[in-house]
Amino acid sequence: MSQSTISAVIFTLVMVICLPASGCRPQNAYFEPPPPEVPVASPRLDEVTDYIYQTGTTQAFERVQLRSRVSGFLVERKFNDGDVVTKGQVLFVIDEVPFKVALRQAKARQKEAEAALLQARQSKTRETTRAKLQLSQADLSLAKTSLDRARSLVERSAIPQQDLDRTVAEYDKAVAQVDSDRADVEQMDADYETRILSLQASLDAATENVKAAELELSYCQITSPLEGRVDARVYDVGNYIMADSNPLATVVQLNPIYVNITPSSAELVRMRAGEVDSPDSPIKMQIGVDGSNDFPFEGVVDYIAPIVDESTGTVRVRGLFENTKEKIMPGMLVRVRIPASIIKDAVLVPDRAIGFDQSGGFVYVIGAENKVERRPVTTGPILGNERVVSGPVTISDKVVIDGLIRVRPGLVVTPKEASPVDKETVPATPVVTNIAE
Repeated sequence: MSQSTISAVIFTLVMVICLPASGCRPQNAYFEPPPPEVPVASPRLDEVTDYIYQTGTTQAFERVQLRSRVSGFLVERKFNDGDVVTKGQVLFVIDEVPFKVALRQAKARQKEAEAALLQARQSKTRETTRAKLQLSQADLSLAKTSLDRARSLVERSAIPQQDLDRTVAEYDKAVAQVDSDRADVEQMDADYETRILSLQASLDAATENVKAAELELSYCQITSPLEGRVDARVYDVGNYIMADSNPLATVVQLNPIYVNITPSSAELVRMRAGEVDSPDSPIKMQIGVDGSNDFPFEGVVDYIAPIVDESTGTVRVRGLFENTKEKIMPGMLVRVRIPASIIKDAVLVPDRAIGFDQSGGFVYVIGAENKVERRPVTTGPILGNERVVSGPVTISDKVVIDGLIRVRPGLVVTPKEASPVDKETVPATPVVTNIAE
């Protein structure tokens, strides 16, 4: 008998022996699986502030570039890079020697002009000319008397006619002398006033030159125009500085500090609605500077641009924040939120309990007989890990908060109340700390 024939006989015997044994076993029965457990939580009511969220950029309250107004060698630097400086503090000194020399020269010219003016005012030339005129007038009076007497004597033939002619000539000479001396007085007065005005103008110009020289000398000391922090210097001592050249350093005032945002015109209307505070109170602004969800710094809006950018539909808005500890630096990107309105008795559910499809948002609620119901909702502001919803959801409902893909409307489930850790809720009103504290 061949090997293959033996194998076939053995296989047949095994099958014959096993068939009766298998026929004696009980048949398998189907049992309905238990309803799946789903974590649920009840919505809660709270008063919620609706915020406008923006990304902002910080800006220094004041920023000044220090430039030299005179040319010269830099001989002194009176600060260390990054120091806090006060208003009026001397930071750089330009070589003062050439400017002191120029000031002494200007003062010398001023004294020279003062002396010339004083000499002109003390001159006796005008008095001498007036005295000469008075003498001429006296001679004319005497000549007039002599002429009258001579005419009387000629009428009585007491003197010859030639004596009268000589007296008339002397009178005419006296008249001419008076006219000449009076012209000299008038000319002297005119020359005196002109000279005094000229010398006074020279003195005024010399005085202005002294002031200009003093001003140029004062420019040798470059001071801080504000209180703030100075950045690293650009030039070291020994460099020749040109007037109005590149900045020597920059002083930045960090406290307070600005934050700029560009909300849309619609968001601006919400900001100005005055639903959070009274219309007369400033609009509050809060910022966060790290990756957390906190907004620890609080300020106020201090400027709103008067026009809307037509190309973007946005408006420039600026906030003012205290920054005494200098935790906020200019040029930082920060998260900004502005309270727009208060929602009273807002219904909040865990944000992860909300599903979305083409028809909008929805939540799964445990209904009668623990059957799942789908209820449409309109979503509102997010508060931590919760979101405000409006729709057919009340605080007495049980909302499925996890495993939304495993449930469907009509499915019978076993609700399991979620623990506080699973709910991951946060306080309704986050604590805001002022940076100045």
